[in-house]
This record gives sequence, C-alpha cells and structure tokens, in this order.
Amino acid sequence: YYISKYGSGQGSHPQSTRSPLNRPGYSGVKPMQPVMEQVPMGTPPRPPTSNSPGEKGADPSGASSQDEDDKIDGDEALLDLAQLEELHHEAERMKALGNKHMAAQEYTRAYNAYSAALQLSPVGPSSHVFLSNRSAALLSLKRYSAAATDAKRAIALAPTFGKAHARLGQALYFLKDYDGAVAAYEDAIHYEPDNSITKTYLEKAKSKADRQKEKQARTARGEEVSVLTENSSVQPSVMNSVVTDPNAQNAVVKSMGFRGQSNAMTKAVGGAISQSASVDSINAEDDPDFEEALRIQERANRYLANKNYKYAIEEYTAALFLVPDDYNLSPDLHLGRAHALNGSRRHESAKIDATLALRIKPSPEAYSTLAKSLFYMKDYQGAVEAFGRCKDMLPEGESLSMFDRAYLQKSEAALQEALE
Repeated sequence: YYISKYGSGQGSHPQSTRSPLNRPGYSGVKPMQPVMEQVPMGTPPRPPTSNSPGEKGADPSGASSQDEDDKIDGDEALLDLAQLEELHHEAERMKALGNKHMAAQEYTRAYNAYSAALQLSPVGPSSHVFLSNRSAALLSLKRYSAAATDAKRAIALAPTFGKAHARLGQALYFLKDYDGAVAAYEDAIHYEPDNSITKTYLEKAKSKADRQKEKQARTARGEEVSVLTENSSVQPSVMNSVVTDPNAQNAVVKSMGFRGQSNAMTKAVGGAISQSASVDSINAEDDPDFEEALRIQERANRYLANKNYKYAIEEYTAALFLVPDDYNLSPDLHLGRAHALNGSRRHESAKIDATLALRIKPSPEAYSTLAKSLFYMKDYQGAVEAFGRCKDMLPEGESLSMFDRAYLQKSEAALQEALE
C-alpha cells in the first residue's frame, strides 16, 4: 500500500538521495514542539563493505560487492518507507486532534493541530484535507484572507475537492468579493451537487453580488446611496463539516508521496501559535517564496521534457502549493501539470488543470492544452471549440502550430465520421 502511495524509497526517483526526506534542494523540518513528539528524520550511515581495496579477499573489479550494495539499498528503502508511514499516521493523528478542537470551538488549538499535520505532510495524500480544515479554523477566527489562501492551496493539490471550493467561497463572501464567492460556490456544487448548505450560501452570495452591483451602478449615476452596515447575515457553521470531512482521495492530483520540504513550503504551511497570542498574529501571511517556486518549476520542466511524468506532477504540485494564484506563474504550473497528466493518460485531471489556468489567465496555450485534453477524452466537439478559442486569442498574423492543426483536423474528421 505505501509503495503505491509513496514510492519505494531508494531508486524510486532518478535524482533522489538515500532518504526521501533529504532530497537535494530541500531542507528537513522538525515537527513542532510541544504539539508532537520528535520524529527521527535521518537515515543511518552505510556500513563499510568487506570488499574495499586492499582488504584480503577483495575483488579488484568490485563486482562481488554489488549484491551487498543492493541489499543495503533495500534495507534503506524499507527504513524510508517506515518513516513515511510514521509521518503519515502522525499527521492523521494531528488532523483528528484538530477536528476535536473544532468541535469544542477551540479554534486556535485547531489551527495549531492542522499546522502540525501540514508540517509533517505538506504535499502528501491528505494534505488537501489538512489545508481545507485549517481554512475552516481560520474562518472561525475571522481571518478571511488567510482562510482564502489555505483554500486555494487545497484546490491546487486537489482541484475536485468540493469542500475546499466551498471554504474559498465562504472566505471570499466575508471579504465582500461576492462574484468570487459565487464562482467558488458554483465550483463546490459542481463537485458536490447534493450539498444543500452550499446551495443556500450560493443563493445568498448571488443576492449580495446583485445588491453590490446595483449600488455601484447608482453611485456611478450620481444618485445618493445610503451607507449601510454590512451585517453578516450568514455565519457558516464550519465545525460540523470539518469533523465529518472525508479524505476524498479521488479528488487528489496524486503524487508518489512526500519526499522533502523546502524552507519556503515550511513558511507557507505556518507554525503553531500560542494560546495567548492575539488573533491578528495568525495573519502573518507572507507571500510564498516565488524564487523557490521557480526552482521547483525548473525541475518539473526537466522531468516533463524527459517524460518522467510522475515526478513532473509532483514538482508542479509542490510549486502550486507555494503560488496557487499568481497571475503569471500559476497558469504555467497548471499547464505544465496538465501536460504531465496527459502524458500519464489522466486526461480528465489534465482538463481540470487547463481550466484552472484559463480562470487565472486566459491564453492561447491554455486553450490549446484544454483542446488536446478534450481530444484525448474523445470530446471532439469540445476540442474543436477550444481550438477555435485558441485561434481567436493568437496575435494577428499567427496561426495554430503544426501539432494543433493536426489535432484539430483529427477532431473535425471524427465529428464528420460520426455524422455519416
């Protein structure tokens, strides 16, 4: 089970080190104290072999040491696997503790517990749930901007996780971005169509958006507009949805697991806050490390170019964790991950990433990626329409690339064949 989830440790990554927690470019992060016990992160040094040069019975060619090296590598892989299992269970324990604090309305403690889970597993199989739950805790603490950031990070890790979209909607609603809240609630309902509570919030957000637009129109016409206090007519009850939050594994853009964490990612997931700290101290919302995200993107691009799609997906996901909504970089990360997902024949997930890129920054490249994803899904009509949008956005005098024209022709031929 854990091999399928996390990879097999040594040898599972073309450029990995002995321990998945010590990959080059990352620095280990100690679990927070006193919230949890210290988890050993290192790997014991390799013992000397009996076939070193100059020893009695040594094989000058070194060939006889290969079996021993393979055995040691296997032992270290098992150790890495045990560490990952321990980290995963400890992170889940922190999430359960956070859920108990939410149920008891101890929101600061809940925030600390979810932060602890994220430090243990910032981009693991359940990290989107930890982020979504921490967003709920921040909503209860009325830290709406920070809650929106955590919700966006959860969506970057699991684009079809409905609860993350709903919590983004709640945060935007209280930030008075009613159009954004409407869009987020609509996404939540798309992925959780039977959620009646979200439907109620959607209608209230639509009503607020309409009133806001009417007020803006009256102001533009020079009409007198009374200043009304913006009462929060709806204070969403988030604690029940946190306690009953499923893992929703099908929503995750799956990677092979957590193999390391950067200083930037540590800063992004945040540390614990003391019970005596003011609520404002939670909102130490530094911008994610843009330079670190660029470095991760470079690695991802190399993996993609070498058709190492599994590792490309991991790296793009880690970068999106740091910059979930940067206008210039995030669309490129979504499109890179979409290409890797298409290469892995996960075309539905690729379509979602292309759509997310279009929402942030519409571009010919995003429409082209969406069109190819739809083509692979045999939605030829959708592919033709997306290629049409791509052509419309191209600068004057430019045309579709040779490959895009080929895909377009195949889509049109498939539609014609279906008519015949």
